[in-house]
Amino acid sequence: MSKFSLYLEEIIKRSGEPIARIAKNAGLERTSIHKALKDERILPYSSLKKLVQYFQLTLPEVRELNLYYDILLQGEENYMTHSEISQLMSDLSHLHFTSFSYKTELNDELLLSTRIVQGKAEVEHIIQAILHKEAAKNAQLSFYLNDEHRFADIIMQFWRNGKEFTVQQIITFRPGTTSDTSNSTRRNIRRIRSLLPTALLSKDQYYAYYCYMNDDTQESLQPFPYYIVTPNCLLLLNEDCSAVYINLDPALINFYQKQFEQAKSECQPLISYSSNPLAVLSTYMDNTNDDGYFTIMTQPCTGRYYTREIIEKYMRRDLPYRRELIEMGVERFSALAKLQNNYYTVFTEAGIAQFVEDGYIADLPKAQVLPLDQGDRLLMLEQLREDIANDVVCGYIADPDQLFVPQYLTFTCDPKHGLHIYAVDGFVNGGYSCNLHIGAANIGQLFCSFIRFLPNSKYVYSKEQTLSILDHYIQLLKEKLV
Repeated sequence: MSKFSLYLEEIIKRSGEPIARIAKNAGLERTSIHKALKDERILPYSSLKKLVQYFQLTLPEVRELNLYYDILLQGEENYMTHSEISQLMSDLSHLHFTSFSYKTELNDELLLSTRIVQGKAEVEHIIQAILHKEAAKNAQLSFYLNDEHRFADIIMQFWRNGKEFTVQQIITFRPGTTSDTSNSTRRNIRRIRSLLPTALLSKDQYYAYYCYMNDDTQESLQPFPYYIVTPNCLLLLNEDCSAVYINLDPALINFYQKQFEQAKSECQPLISYSSNPLAVLSTYMDNTNDDGYFTIMTQPCTGRYYTREIIEKYMRRDLPYRRELIEMGVERFSALAKLQNNYYTVFTEAGIAQFVEDGYIADLPKAQVLPLDQGDRLLMLEQLREDIANDVVCGYIADPDQLFVPQYLTFTCDPKHGLHIYAVDGFVNGGYSCNLHIGAANIGQLFCSFIRFLPNSKYVYSKEQTLSILDHYIQLLKEKLV
């Protein structure tokens, strides 16, 4: 028996009530509870919530029951992977855009001396000071680090405080063919989690390259297996960032710089950027599989309803390359219109409310696209509602208590081309200021799998709830048009 059925059985026994009475009073079918206890059927999430309310479970009990339910529903490996992706979404929903100054004062003799520093706090302090000193205009910093080394906040604050330099980093993924695939997958997602905030806030000054490595056994045998190379300094770090060896030998610095460049040439680029509107549309088309479309953003993706007439009507007249943008848009959106049954759009109620209120399309910059008039807003929402009802589009509203959807980012993914994140107007530097592409197919596959899993999960409202909310906003638009 599963952990879920065993725990549910314990709760039922503790209540002292027969299953028939529980089912009747909770508004459930008796057979569904019996089959759930035998692991012959998985209860719908709505039924689980009814049981939680009926038994008046405490918060720790609710969490434990939900945990076992999620593991039963997804499988333990998928549960762990989906949890990592959900946490990644949460991370990106809470990016810190503010700037503050770090304490970077250190005696120059300490900065410019070859020595070993020990203790995590002291190591972080001295690396912060050295990077502050070395991050001169147009400087290039090269990183080969593991997950224990957390210097992203320091780097981002330097950028926010006006320093101009580039960072290039080599990261390692674990191949999916290892004996412990689940741990490898979670580690790979964590690596993406660790670098995405840096990339998004870098203004195209952060570049990552990746390779695959089975394990860190050989590295763990070396006292300083990781390093940072600056123009004038080599920093060798141990496994857990509790010791750093500072070396100022120009010959050794040059040697490590060449070694890094050689390793980089053997890796694959992980991150690329685009900001020009033509380039963005091009990446949309190049990085989307004809067999499916997967997106998460505040608004539902209504791209499949953008006809040539709509595009001509709302694209601003004074745009450079307007004709090229229109033709690319027609090509892009007509491809979306042809998709059937594999068109996933996960969105928020706040996004629908904003669209109904002002008519702006969230993932198209206001500088390029006019707001839709109320008639076209109504038409698109009605078309979307019909397609969701008929299972032509898999459209679901995210439960804001379970899945954070960043207001300033749009996510699309593809099993062949990776993960793509586009900044919209709510982003700190404005719409399309940073459009980031993670060119690793396995990452795209994991995100597509996550989105496919979302229907009927705790992360989104049910299809019925989604349609009901759409009906509410459709009615609001109808009343405005009267």
